[in-house]
Amino acid sequence: MHDPSRVRVSGPLEVFAAGFAAELARLGYRRTPATFQLQLTAHASRWLQREGHGVNELTSEVVERFLAERRAAGYTNYVTARALAPLLGYLRGLGVAPPASPRVAVGAVEALLADYREYLAVERGLTSDTIEGYVLAVRPFLDGRLRDGDALDLGALSAADVVAFVVERCPTQSRGAAKMTVTALRSLLGFLHLRGVVGGPLADAVPSTASWRLSGCRAHWSPSNWMHCWPAATAGPPSGAATSRCW
Repeated sequence: MHDPSRVRVSGPLEVFAAGFAAELARLGYRRTPATFQLQLTAHASRWLQREGHGVNELTSEVVERFLAERRAAGYTNYVTARALAPLLGYLRGLGVAPPASPRVAVGAVEALLADYREYLAVERGLTSDTIEGYVLAVRPFLDGRLRDGDALDLGALSAADVVAFVVERCPTQSRGAAKMTVTALRSLLGFLHLRGVVGGPLADAVPSTASWRLSGCRAHWSPSNWMHCWPAATAGPPSGAATSRCW
């Protein structure tokens, strides 16, 4: 049974934990989500202490750094800014945390992701949590296309480039993270095609999660042998295809 009172918070946020728990109760949070919020608070407080930050330094940029490290540590839940919104709202209401910073697109990747966020929100009608999940999943792909400092090389993007990214990244991810990578990458490539940034419908080149379920096969793969075996690089092998060591 989840019990908010059993969560121990140490570090800079310790003195605010009881008040935050009371605020969650006032807002109608049930025991389980309240417990998760306090566990997230405990993690954030430990991180702040390790980084040498006080609550007055809990800026939007510091929050993003914490969330990035939380994701890198393998967490899959409560990894977006929305997850921290209740805590930040409470702390900002007390006047102990700085107000949110406006999002400013800096650099080619951030500028493109800003356009992509708007597309997902306005044209696709996705929620902010889903949008941030997509953005987090495709950012490494875009980072890998940076050339000459801050120029994005997308005009010459090929199906082999797409497959190479998936084959390199997805076998190291959990099932859920790999599915998000595939879904988000298809969405991004569709967006780039609609905007005329890439010349073809490269979303069709993204393999499905079934193609890397056996991580031991990774050593046998390369973009060239994938494209040679299944040129369309679609969701799976052709109907009736012979059993392969990677299927």
